[in-house]
Amino acid sequence: MQWKLMAKKRTCELNKYNKSCQKQGYDKLLKTTYITWRKADPEELYNDAYQKYLDIPEDQRVNKQHTWYSNKADKLLRQCAEEDFFQCANALQLGYYSVKNRTEKQEHEYKYYKDIAKKILIDVKNKNLIPSYIACFDKTKESEYTVCLTHDEYKKMLDNLAIKGNLRGYSDLSYFLFNNNDKYGLTHFVSFYQYLLYPDVKLPNELKTSYDKAIKLNNGLGWDLKMISTNIKPWEKLYNDKKLNGFFNKVNQLSSEE
Repeated sequence: MQWKLMAKKRTCELNKYNKSCQKQGYDKLLKTTYITWRKADPEELYNDAYQKYLDIPEDQRVNKQHTWYSNKADKLLRQCAEEDFFQCANALQLGYYSVKNRTEKQEHEYKYYKDIAKKILIDVKNKNLIPSYIACFDKTKESEYTVCLTHDEYKKMLDNLAIKGNLRGYSDLSYFLFNNNDKYGLTHFVSFYQYLLYPDVKLPNELKTSYDKAIKLNNGLGWDLKMISTNIKPWEKLYNDKKLNGFFNKVNQLSSEE
């Protein structure tokens, strides 16, 4: 608890946040700053309407009869579904699926939002939707409420992941589509990420064809994976730089005070 008080004191003493702390309070400042960061970060999956839906207390997201979402929650979910946000379209199709003896209109709505959710996946409208989380490759676990794609639809999704340079998504989905050790006789699957680093690595023809197609579809856009070095030497060099010693000494002093 002490470190939280210290963090509040340090933050609110900064010129950038001093007025905001006085005007809206530290907790509100943290929330608005966090949301501002999420909106600005291209790696983040964010939608304004969905954030407002999440801000509604859970017990207020449904109506008094517990048969459907509250008016506010329903309006926000429909808004962000129309803005091609997967979580919202998925929440609505799940909601309609749970309704017993659906009317003709409810059945239409159920299929409508399920189709939107599928299209969002195929067209890769949202970033950071990990295919391994949503893919339906285990036929025993498929159900009416799960948003599953056909094999051809997954292939379209794979192409769109390549076009958009989504390296993580492409690697995950290609693993599910092509990881068949019995068919290829591989002791381990060679990921697309490995192929980009080592283009001479030996691959089955079908996998190589898919990877080469991805590179062609990407057309030089690049792949959005943050490269992180695990080599500690640059950090040691930075730490031992005499010009920065004053900075590090101050950081260490602040840390020891907590």
